[in-house]
Amino acid sequence: MSFEEFRDRARPGSVVPVWRDSLLDTDTPVSAFAKIRRGKFAFLLESAPAGGETWARYTFLGTEPRAAWRLSKGVVEDWTKDEGWHNERTTADPLADLERKILQPDAAAYPEIGDFWTGAVGFFGYDIVRLIERLPGTGKPGPNVPDALFIFTRSLIILDNLRASARLVISVVIPDKVDDDALRGMYDTAQEELDELSARLAAPSPLKPLQSGLSAPAVTGKSTYAKDDFMRDVERIREYIRAGDCFQALLARRIDVEHDFDSASLYRTLRA
Repeated sequence: MSFEEFRDRARPGSVVPVWRDSLLDTDTPVSAFAKIRRGKFAFLLESAPAGGETWARYTFLGTEPRAAWRLSKGVVEDWTKDEGWHNERTTADPLADLERKILQPDAAAYPEIGDFWTGAVGFFGYDIVRLIERLPGTGKPGPNVPDALFIFTRSLIILDNLRASARLVISVVIPDKVDDDALRGMYDTAQEELDELSARLAAPSPLKPLQSGLSAPAVTGKSTYAKDDFMRDVERIREYIRAGDCFQALLARRIDVEHDFDSASLYRTLRA
């Protein structure tokens, strides 16, 4: 994208993509992710059709977002690179708070670069359902993780698994008041970030081969739900099913394992 195209599309209060394409035929999604991953937040989104034997066409990688949002025990916070977590608040409707963040700034459609080139990426925890439905108490406290956390992308890489190519996108947020000089600075900064992303992708892979399952060290898991109690409750659910009081139930045990490894290694193992 040229500066003139960028300037013409830069409406106040909008977000505009600056992008370039490159060949990427020697990397897998996990090796590309290992190269570009920086800072506090990063993500790798890849998928395959249910029951299929082929990967979906597109994989999305993100790093160094422009902002983040999280909800923990009813408290909402924002994050930026310069301020960290800040603006702590409570709200009657956290999901509406998140929706406002998603809708500002306005992202126009750019069919030439695909359906997803910027936006919110994150997760909702199980207990978010309590903001939608009336349910009984939670019982024992769960793990000390946010109930929801979303990041708002700036650096995004779209891998085209069919064409062995990568589309690098920087999302630039346009202020409500801006002149041509400021727009030129934003455009030049985005180009510099694209140069850096390209250099990361061209670097050697930092990954080491995974250990096979036979040689991996043993780990010990701890659960707050004893196995005997779990099996007793399974039988109780079966009795409900036989009696016609229940046709489907989900009973789960959480098993905690000491996290003394890189989370990307866990994903690589599950993926393999």
